[in-house]
Amino acid sequence: MDLALETPRKWNLSRLLRSPWLRPLNDPVAWEQLLGALNPMWSTRGFPARVLAIVEQTADSRTFVLQPGRRWPGHRAGQHVVVEVEIDGRRLHRSFSLSAAPRAYRTLEITVKRQPGARVSGWLHDALRVGDVLRLSAPAGDFLTPEGADPVLLLSAGSGITPLMAMLEELKARQPDRRVVFMHACSTPQ
Repeated sequence: MDLALETPRKWNLSRLLRSPWLRPLNDPVAWEQLLGALNPMWSTRGFPARVLAIVEQTADSRTFVLQPGRRWPGHRAGQHVVVEVEIDGRRLHRSFSLSAAPRAYRTLEITVKRQPGARVSGWLHDALRVGDVLRLSAPAGDFLTPEGADPVLLLSAGSGITPLMAMLEELKARQPDRRVVFMHACSTPQ
């Protein structure tokens, strides 16, 4: 008598989960596509954020007010995020400073200057609409509002003003009596 034939076959769970039949359940890209099809604010990676408003700051700069999903970890003034967009079937990633301090109602802002020939800043200016959803990275960066009570000197030029505007907003809210000198250089008064 052959014992191998009479012994019940043991199920190997890891082998079963790797089977071609269950492959879609093990594919994070497939899950991401399914969740995005159901609701663009659902995601297992990154942080989706809905465009609430678009504010024209100058002829070539716009502020995008974003409402991130529930998983957003929060940010600090001075940090940046990487924005992911799809243009002509290609996913592109660009880093933008957060241009507003954290708010109680959990919105965030990025201010984007249109750069001649730049695909992402041009697309944000031309194609992005209120109600659209962008995918963001977690906030990053150590360029933060100075701690303490000493006077603060903020220096910026051009679009470098964006993280400093967030810091200035945070300083005004947290330490309204703290002395701040803010110097900004730009090519035109506009």
